[in-house]
Amino acid sequence: MSVSESLSSLTAEAENMLARGNVEDALAKFQRILDLDNCNVPALNALGMYFISSRNHQRGFAYLELALAVSPENRVTLFNLGLGRLDTKEYPVALSYFNRVIGEKPDHYLARLHAANCAEKMGNMDVALANYYKSIIDAQGKGKWLNDATTGPNMREMVRHAMRYVEDGRERMLSRALTTLRQKHGSDELARVDKCIKYYLSNETFVGEDSRQQPTFLKFPGLNPTPYIKRELTPWIKQLEDVTEAITGDLYKLVQSKNKRERVFLDKDAEKAFYSSKSQDIQWEAYYFYRHGEKRDSNLAVCPNVAAALEFLPLPKISGHAPEVMFSVLGPKSYLHAHRGVTNTRVVVHLPLVIPNDCGLKVAGDPHIWKKGVARVFDDTYLHEAWNNSEQTRVNLIADVWNPNLSLIERDAISLIVGALADLNQSAKNALLVNV
Repeated sequence: MSVSESLSSLTAEAENMLARGNVEDALAKFQRILDLDNCNVPALNALGMYFISSRNHQRGFAYLELALAVSPENRVTLFNLGLGRLDTKEYPVALSYFNRVIGEKPDHYLARLHAANCAEKMGNMDVALANYYKSIIDAQGKGKWLNDATTGPNMREMVRHAMRYVEDGRERMLSRALTTLRQKHGSDELARVDKCIKYYLSNETFVGEDSRQQPTFLKFPGLNPTPYIKRELTPWIKQLEDVTEAITGDLYKLVQSKNKRERVFLDKDAEKAFYSSKSQDIQWEAYYFYRHGEKRDSNLAVCPNVAAALEFLPLPKISGHAPEVMFSVLGPKSYLHAHRGVTNTRVVVHLPLVIPNDCGLKVAGDPHIWKKGVARVFDDTYLHEAWNNSEQTRVNLIADVWNPNLSLIERDAISLIVGALADLNQSAKNALLVNV
């Protein structure tokens, strides 16, 4: 057996011994490896971490520094040096090592978890919050930290701490977002908002007036839920219906322009789960005027009547989140299967424009057949589905509007809440190095 083969065999044996908890024999093996190759990085790391865990930091760091000198970019060595310096409470030094790991592998959730801990120890709560959050997102995206079974026993306490920190941090952040509104209007005006936040933070089962209503993201209590919204609650609906022909003219101009339709489903798995058609070439598509709150100026420029209608509709305008406004193009022999919307703080209005036979909507089991120019408003947090069983294309103008049972103050509060949550998500998404 060659020296390299012998080293490989010894390393495998030593690592197996460590995995079984046979520490003394494993260390003896690693020492034997160093006798054959005094620059063996795995052995240097194993011995370094053993002495650090034994509180012999000086000897442990000597092994790890030698490993780093042999392989300066080795992520295991950098990570171990970070753990060692964290153990000696040298937080800026530890953070520098974790950042080197993150710089090479931004989704290294363990390095980010410990880097967030460094930021917390150094007193930077916002940086710690964003990076604890990102470490959890990245870990759970890989099937880790979902429960005790997917979390190593030695990591459970720290992961629980990170999750508590994120929950506490989000509560502080949302409370801070509402400070000005609360000072101006008082807590009584925000009582339902406070219950909404409690639902969000606790992830409690939503117990509304109608158990069929189940928002997937933000649940707001006390909004007198019904699958279809009564016309008298939407005083703008007649004004919208009166411009049906003008908006239909905009549609035809847009179709003839160079502007392109977009796929509504950006995720292929979601499309497969919730959409079907007679042909794989037919998707649910749309001309967007707003998408996730982003304005599509090029489409609005071609459609002045749509632009004018959007001025009198009560659109929720939350950067990066709402509204969604579009010409929804549902091809022949297509079906949108039952699904739910994200929040009952907004409802959805459909204005039918191009309506072949046998096109409709079903909300909470109650069907509605489209008729051109007759708008319908519904709460999409109820299970709902839509179909076009004809051989022609169906087109509706669809827009998110505020739930009419919200007060103006509550609308402002929801905008602040969703904006704050979006900011946290964006800060976690954009987190690269942990800068304190």
